[in-house]
Amino acid sequence: MTRGRGGGGEVAWHTWRPWTEGDGRRSVRAMKSMKMTRHALWFACLGFALGGCSDDAQSEEDSGTEDSGTEDTDSTGGDEVGTETGTETGTETGTETETGTETGTETGTETGTETETDTTETDTGLTCEDPGELGPISITALEQALPEFMLEDALALSFETSEDYAAFFAEAPPAALDFASEWAFMYYDGQREVPYHDLTITGLSVEDDCTLVYDLLRREPGPSCESFEWARPTGALVELPAPFSSALTLVEGEVEVEVVDCEADGVGEHQSCSADTPCAPGLICAGVTRSGSGLCGSTDLKGVFVDESEQEIPAGDELIVEMLADDLATVDTDVIIRVELDHPDPSALTITLTNPDSNEVMVWDQELGPVNYPWFEFDGEFVIHRSPVGFSADESVNGTWTLKIVDAGDSGGTLKGWGLEIMSRFD
Repeated sequence: MTRGRGGGGEVAWHTWRPWTEGDGRRSVRAMKSMKMTRHALWFACLGFALGGCSDDAQSEEDSGTEDSGTEDTDSTGGDEVGTETGTETGTETGTETETGTETGTETGTETGTETETDTTETDTGLTCEDPGELGPISITALEQALPEFMLEDALALSFETSEDYAAFFAEAPPAALDFASEWAFMYYDGQREVPYHDLTITGLSVEDDCTLVYDLLRREPGPSCESFEWARPTGALVELPAPFSSALTLVEGEVEVEVVDCEADGVGEHQSCSADTPCAPGLICAGVTRSGSGLCGSTDLKGVFVDESEQEIPAGDELIVEMLADDLATVDTDVIIRVELDHPDPSALTITLTNPDSNEVMVWDQELGPVNYPWFEFDGEFVIHRSPVGFSADESVNGTWTLKIVDAGDSGGTLKGWGLEIMSRFD
């Protein structure tokens, strides 16, 4: 598995609850930003998923300073200085990430392209074998849900074996994906608010020395659009013919940015909406978190309710907490819950949410959650951020909402805070 970090964006965690302000540690520490240089050892070895580390696996520490288009980067065994000039017009190019250790000095000046001089590769056990035919290669989109606990800002990965794939997603690859002759490639664009963010891999091409270049189309809402504060993992996967034996380098090519203009293209109140059919300014796509489409409704009918107090979850017992929601319409269209926990065994927990009409729905049913993923640095703290299934969209929203946490284990834990984001309508 080859790993790269996209250069298109800065770290930007999208959280709606105010109790993370000034202390994003709990919501982002799971992957520690999962930068390649801090996790090179795991990805070289694939940790406990594939077993056994090579003596050649190394970890690197990168430090960078970015200011007004000038970037200085130090890497193990060499110095790299890059200077960029030009004006961005919605297209980004030229971000490169390599596996392996470089020696020598590399200097590049970019105006939309990259020039490298005097660079050599140190043998780390990875060699460029059978680079194959150069140029664009065919790709086919893969349906694969991204893990909800991914918290990094950007991540590019190629999967060359079924073991690589299963270790990352904690499930078997799709049956149609034949790793005897195919690979999978993923680009993850971070946690982005629903519903207008999207990411498409538009092309892959092979260059010299087993370099795989990926082109992207990033879709994002403009300033006139209204989004839910619920952020979901955004990215895409494709399958491709295996281009060569070992991928040494993943390089970000052209990145096209498509901005949704809700003022120009948005539809009016009570009109049908979706990720592709935006609502006009001041309106939000009510119901989109449940079915992928909905009706445009006023943002005045949406509320966010937060309880940031910490409470003990007793071992072998239950914790029940309540929250009052008010100043909404009459019935729900969207209910999103966020629960922040500190517990050594997520699989011991059963969590439900009950609305003012006494309808109780499941939020967490003794799931492994983050423990299921070897790349998640689990220390007991994790966040559940979901749109639970089971509310009818015809039940009262104003009144008392009840969160119940049942701990079947013997260690206990802590509810560190919870909140609701509710969109409503008049029945």
